[in-house]
Parts: sequence; structure tokens; C-alpha cells
Amino acid sequence: MTGGGTRLTRVCGLLNAGKVKYVVIGAFAMALHGVVRATKDVDILIEPTLANTRRALKALRGLTWGVAGELDPAVVMMRPITIIGDDPRVDILTLAWSVRYADAARKALTVEIDGVVIPYADLDTLIRTKQTGRHQDNADIESLQRVKRLIEGE
Repeated sequence: MTGGGTRLTRVCGLLNAGKVKYVVIGAFAMALHGVVRATKDVDILIEPTLANTRRALKALRGLTWGVAGELDPAVVMMRPITIIGDDPRVDILTLAWSVRYADAARKALTVEIDGVVIPYADLDTLIRTKQTGRHQDNADIESLQRVKRLIEGE
């Protein structure tokens, strides 16, 4: 826990207040699907427009050290990933392997935790974000596919 709730609710609360267009991906999204894996960072896939990137960085200034305020929105918008080394750490993605925000947002699910609405990637989209070939991502895909089979009743 960090002040003001869990890492996830703290980050999403700031993003929601800043009207940022985003979807949670990565290990926190996996946990929302029932697959728990230790992580310290919150991965968010954002709409890569200058206005939205500005809103995201402004919102994330509300974290412990305000590191996001030192970043150039135009640069962040052009990179596939930017690590905000704050507390908690936030990874801003404009591309999650082959998945863009518009694709993820169309099928995103939402959950409310401690009064914070959290948009997160559906199972199929989350699996697509993990198709990197990395060992940990391959293990994550296997776990997510097991959940999918359970849901589908196989």
C-alpha cells in the first residue's frame, strides 16, 4: 500500500481525475483476471495523442516525487514505452507489442475498486500484448489461456 490506496487505485484515480484515455495492461490487468504475479509497476496503454499524453503526465505528477512533470509529452507520445520512475513506478505505453490503445479500449473491461473505476484489457487483448517471445510473457500467456479455458467451460 502507498498513501491513498493501492498502487493501482492510486495511479488510476489520478488518471481518471485528469480525464486520461488509458487501459491497464500487464500484471495488474492479469490480477484482475485472476492470475496473480508479483509486480511493482503499473502498466498503462494510453491514447497516443499530444493532448492525452499531456493529461497523463500532468496527472502522474501527483505521485510521490512528481517525476512525470520532468518529461516532454511530445517525446513520450512517440515512444512505445516510457518508464516513470516514481512511487509507484508507472510504465506508459503507446504500443503494447502489437496492440494500440484504440484496439484495447474497444474491448476494455472495467471494475470499481475502492471507488476508483479501472479500465483494463480483456483476456484476448491482454494475451496479444504478451506475444513478445520473452520467457515471462510466454508463461503469462499460458496462465491467461488457462483462465480463458475455465471461463469458456472447457
